Amino acid sequence: MRIRLTPIAVAVTAMSFGASAQEGSTVRTTESLLSRDYVSILPGYFIPDRGYGAQRNGFTMSVLYGNQFSEHWSLEGNIFGSTLETGKLHGTDYYQYGGTVDAAYGLFDRTKAPVTPFVLAGIGAEYNDMFPQDRSRTSFVADGGIGFVTKSLYDGIKIRAEGRYLHNFFEGGQNDYRLSFGIEIPLGRVIDRIIEVPTPTPAAITEIKEVHMPYKATVWQKVHHLLSVKVK
Repeated sequence: MRIRLTPIAVAVTAMSFGASAQEGSTVRTTESLLSRDYVSILPGYFIPDRGYGAQRNGFTMSVLYGNQFSEHWSLEGNIFGSTLETGKLHGTDYYQYGGTVDAAYGLFDRTKAPVTPFVLAGIGAEYNDMFPQDRSRTSFVADGGIGFVTKSLYDGIKIRAEGRYLHNFFEGGQNDYRLSFGIEIPLGRVIDRIIEVPTPTPAAITEIKEVHMPYKATVWQKVHHLLSVKVK
């Protein structure tokens, strides 16, 4: 009598493969998403030209938006305002409001280096609010500066400091200086995603044997033949 044990072998193989898949280890990889847009808030000390008729000290504030479009280059839009102190005996203070578009070159990649020195230069315009009022007008400006920005110190926030020279084409030309210190915040954090990929599990190999048994074989002989089927 010929007995085929194929169904039994296939069932054993399926159970063995399922258990191996559950017990298989995983490979953990990391994928980083980097943001190259940023904003910066920079309060600072303002040193205006004597030609305004004000004291050589004041306060300035800048808010800028930047985009790092290559490893070293960034483009920044800067909006600023400044107060020119005239002193207690000289009436109202003077004010300036304006903006510039600047190209900045970083010595290193600002998204990776611990500290990145940079230089910048740009052009723009500002409104000079003076006294008497007929002095007030809008003028073109050109600026240049140097500074540095750190790596992320806490939750993406960086420290930024810079000094700028600004030439104001107002009343024949004025030379102003701004010293600023503040923070830079990436627009969108660095996200580390962990991807788990199951490792391939070797396929189970089944060996199926066909056994011939005498018609008059005893029960113990049949059991012996059944155990001769091996699943590897």
